[in-house]
Amino acid sequence: MHDFFPKTFPYTPGSAISGIVEAAGADAADFRKGDRVLGSVDGAFAEYGLTKANEWVPIPENLSFEAAASVKGGADSAWKALFSEGELKSGQTVLIHAAAGGSGQYAARLAKWKGAEVIGTASAAHLDFVKELGADQVIDDTTTSFETSVKDVDLVIDLAGGDTESRSWPVLKRGGTLVSLVRPPKVLKNTELQQNSIPAFRFAAIWKPSSA
Repeated sequence: MHDFFPKTFPYTPGSAISGIVEAAGADAADFRKGDRVLGSVDGAFAEYGLTKANEWVPIPENLSFEAAASVKGGADSAWKALFSEGELKSGQTVLIHAAAGGSGQYAARLAKWKGAEVIGTASAAHLDFVKELGADQVIDDTTTSFETSVKDVDLVIDLAGGDTESRSWPVLKRGGTLVSLVRPPKVLKNTELQQNSIPAFRFAAIWKPSSA
């Protein structure tokens, strides 16, 4: 991973975090000692962290620290995948792989909020949960090949990895987008599809190490 995320030792991993403000500087007037906050800090696995005030927001009263800590990593990644890279719009269709996972469940909710039609893949134990998130269609990816029942989607969010990416290209409509959060999409796959007279697609990657 050093080629992608160079680090020097000693190194403390982690970035997404929730916690309590211990002290606030003069330029952090919106925060006071004792405030519950969520955000990001380099070395989030440490007991204390130092960061800029604009990296933090207050935690809503009804949200636990555990749930709040997932927002930066899960919701932030989902937002970027759907809207910054995927450019999802109301009325479009999105296929979300691993929709019950940390980023997947945020992606499903955000896509429904945007007014998109949501298709989610998950294991049998999580199908009901994905339905509760608002998915219009759920697929048990342990027993069903999603490509046999899905076609002409505008956007694929790949949170599963493996051969999911290669199996996802054919379900995209012309001009559709595949966004991967697990690895850079293979450029060769897009080329191969074009050579086989399948319409061109757009692809992007929001790739991060598992410790982020």
